[in-house]
Amino acid sequence: MATGGSSIYKGSDLIHEYSCSKCVENDLNSEAKHFCPLCDHYLCNKCVKLHNGYHNKHTVYGHGDMQKWAGFYMDRCDQHGNKLEVHCDDHQELCCSVCVALTHRDLNSLGNVDSINSMTKRTYSDHVYETQGSTFHSVRIKKDIYKCYIVSICEFPSGEVVIADRRNSRVKLLNNLYQVTDYYDLPYYVQNLCLTAGDNMAVAVDDSLSSHITHEIHFLSVTRGKLQAVRKFTTNHNCRCIAHHQGQLYVSSNCALFQYTMDGTPVKKILEHISRGWPEHRCAVSTDGLRIYETYLSEKKLITLDKDGQ
Repeated sequence: MATGGSSIYKGSDLIHEYSCSKCVENDLNSEAKHFCPLCDHYLCNKCVKLHNGYHNKHTVYGHGDMQKWAGFYMDRCDQHGNKLEVHCDDHQELCCSVCVALTHRDLNSLGNVDSINSMTKRTYSDHVYETQGSTFHSVRIKKDIYKCYIVSICEFPSGEVVIADRRNSRVKLLNNLYQVTDYYDLPYYVQNLCLTAGDNMAVAVDDSLSSHITHEIHFLSVTRGKLQAVRKFTTNHNCRCIAHHQGQLYVSSNCALFQYTMDGTPVKKILEHISRGWPEHRCAVSTDGLRIYETYLSEKKLITLDKDGQ
């Protein structure tokens, strides 16, 4: 396996558990040795030096802190923390070696995860799962340059599904059979999306690393099965997550939660993050609008706020 200090063209057959995000953008294939949660980037040994030069206040986690990397827990057992290695067909779940010994030892329908065609252990890659089954549906299209990185999924009342593919800077529309029927390209990384009213959605787009620093909220609509741009507005802070309730938008940055009107007028800063941890770019609003939820990765907790941030 290549070290993080060397880069080779993507045509190589080497497969890394985590690939360097910046090298992938430049058609190179390097193993990531570090992860920056604020940038949401995996970094090789070479790219982390450039990153630290630009962002010397960012906390970067190395291999010794992989439990703090985004996606780490997706292939780890929730109960025992071990790597998921076996799939139980009887219970339709992934298991670690301890699960097998304690719960699944008398079953015959166990298979190695790597040999199972009906499952994938990285749920944020190229597939969307139906919550009541183990089937998967490919959402990769021919125009995708990179492996899909699904960061947000919403369902319209019609049953159509819209997903945000961060790595390809693309929003994709799926029909009731979970087939991609249309897509819309955004100028930079898609961080999150939410439904607003009818067949409309708001999309958080952000790029803080390139020379064209961008923090934008884009509005898209679905008209006769096609995704169309409606409008956008720009903010002066990172746009990591977005939620909507009754004509109000809630946008989470790396260090604060803001409220906006639909036309982009700032209403107020609801919360300044004083914790040493950082939000996992996810916020949500209760159906009655009285509570706001935010998640923190490093502290592994969900906090509940009222509308005033208390």
